[in-house]
Amino acid sequence: MEKKVRTSDYTEMVGYVGVDSGQVMIVDPCYLKEWNDNDFNYRTGIRNKKTGRIICCWDEVEGLGKINWATSLPEFDGKDMNALAEDKENWEKFDEYPDAGDFSYSGVCGITCGEENAGEIAIGGSSCVASSTYLGDGSYPVYAVKDKYGRIKRLIIDFYGGDEYDDDETHD
Repeated sequence: MEKKVRTSDYTEMVGYVGVDSGQVMIVDPCYLKEWNDNDFNYRTGIRNKKTGRIICCWDEVEGLGKINWATSLPEFDGKDMNALAEDKENWEKFDEYPDAGDFSYSGVCGITCGEENAGEIAIGGSSCVASSTYLGDGSYPVYAVKDKYGRIKRLIIDFYGGDEYDDDETHD
């Protein structure tokens, strides 16, 4: 049977991508052997502007266990990190993603949780792209824009759920 040749580009749904971490990654499968399997590494807390002292949420503190933003800190007259952070002359809040940009789960999270919500990650001499999703976890439709011979020109992942990519619609 001869393949149908169209006269122009067309869009076709090719499947769904399942998302359970609120983010996706586009990568050539040959690079998966380079993947660093790790857990999400995120730090949030306050930093003393004068001394550089850091107090992090979820740190283990003797006599207190794991602390959070609302933990009363005896060393600071019972103030918690929120109260200390109000002293903007001496303390500043911070959020850090130490692994951002690494080819790992934590590295992807660092990119997708950043200001841009997406970015490129280097893998040896190549790269991949990671992105957060508009609605978080779910199953998202993937569309291919094909030329008149059926070769894929672009992929579109619809994180929003709109109807703007119907079959046979032309996109340039």
